Amino acid sequence: MSSVSDPPAAPAARQGRVVLHVLTRADDGVALEVVQCQQRQGLVTVQVADLASPTPDYAALLEAIFAADTVAVW
Repeated sequence: MSSVSDPPAAPAARQGRVVLHVLTRADDGVALEVVQCQQRQGLVTVQVADLASPTPDYAALLEAIFAADTVAVW
């Protein structure tokens, strides 16, 4: 995981609700489409953890998992 990223939330986003997407494959089109769709909708704060990177940060991933309301693994 290179980093857990927080893109800017849309104005209507509810800051209390966090969805974490854990990406396990590089260039997963379906996962990226879902992430982008949720970001556009602005109903939740979307975070992405990229485990396909050369140096995943598992400690940051563990913290992000417990901080998120929902976790999706792709």
